[in-house]
Amino acid sequence: MTGRRTARALYALAMAVAVWAGTAWYGGGFLHDAWCLFARELPVEHAGQDRLLACSNVEQEIIGQSALRDAPTDNREWRVFERSGPLPGSLLVRARLTAPRFLFYPRFSGPGDRLVISQVIGKDRKILYDQRGPAPGWTPVGAIHELCVGCADQGWSRPGTPVDLEIVLEGGAQLWHKDAFIFF
Repeated sequence: MTGRRTARALYALAMAVAVWAGTAWYGGGFLHDAWCLFARELPVEHAGQDRLLACSNVEQEIIGQSALRDAPTDNREWRVFERSGPLPGSLLVRARLTAPRFLFYPRFSGPGDRLVISQVIGKDRKILYDQRGPAPGWTPVGAIHELCVGCADQGWSRPGTPVDLEIVLEGGAQLWHKDAFIFF
């Protein structure tokens, strides 16, 4: 009888921990915040998946830009945002949180390049993605990167919420886009 009670107690404890962990993860608690810090520091690039997607299902609109030029590429359907002068360039995009991750296409020419994506919350910024260019030489065209928008404020608990994302480009960093679509 004692063994059965111990097993039931352990099962109840395991279930309580699982419920707590799930609530903490999806409810913006400690585990969720820890994951977001980890995810931001280790941006995901889909190695070997260098292709430009044909369409986007992310509802989004560009609502502002500064110190950027919109340049053509060798691919007629795609263009790039890049800095237009010595200052960092920025782009402001309003998107609906319809998935925990958005895909996008940055391109880097070397270690002096940087691309940062932050959620704009009033006058504050919450960094969701921060990457510098790797060794000298351009990264591949169509290299897919992930933005964990689930780490945005209220990202897990309120799907469909509009979020303002500021994208800052430094150095020779580029942001590829198709029409007005940045995120895929």
